[in-house]
Amino acid sequence: MRLFFVCMKCWLMALLAVQLVFPAISCADDSFGLKGDRLKMTLSEFKDRHADAICSDESDASFLSPSVLHIGLINCRAIPSHLKRRGVKETVANVPATITYYFISTEMEKFDTHLLRKIVASFDHLGYSRVRGAMGEKYGPADGIERKRIQNMMGVSVKSEKHIWNKGDSQIRLVEHVDRLNRSALIFLELGLESIIHQRKSSAGNQDTEDL
Repeated sequence: MRLFFVCMKCWLMALLAVQLVFPAISCADDSFGLKGDRLKMTLSEFKDRHADAICSDESDASFLSPSVLHIGLINCRAIPSHLKRRGVKETVANVPATITYYFISTEMEKFDTHLLRKIVASFDHLGYSRVRGAMGEKYGPADGIERKRIQNMMGVSVKSEKHIWNKGDSQIRLVEHVDRLNRSALIFLELGLESIIHQRKSSAGNQDTEDL
């Protein structure tokens, strides 16, 4: 009987250990990520992973009035320009890329509450087919494909497609043509965090009318 209770105690301890471990795993795995940098990770975690990262505040804020000083945005580059000049490469699917990480504070009044809301990897359109093939191998067929014609400022029009993968509240978008028609982009989005910035944009825009 004593042996039975000892075994039962061991079994309960093992079960508790499993319960403690697996929620952490599922929580860390409920969003997409790029090379270990997962959406919703904190800015501190990102800096711990990338000692050479360079970050600046108020990214994406050029649309705002100069009177709006702070809406809680920070963007980072894991491999800054001076390291690229030394030959350090930044790639997606072995295609040279420029990768930017976008953070937003969830609580404006508290220090270091920034979470990763978006990752954008921009690359030459010549590498689009390779990136698309790698995405298909890793994530399977896209959940949706949008096709349309786009036109640049010179009036040149081309067909473009956007592949979309969904996972909970996060999303990946592979866009064939962005900005200049010779550029493509792989975009990771945390939709819940994106909704915060849209709310702040709206609120910031209303401040000008209040000053009339």
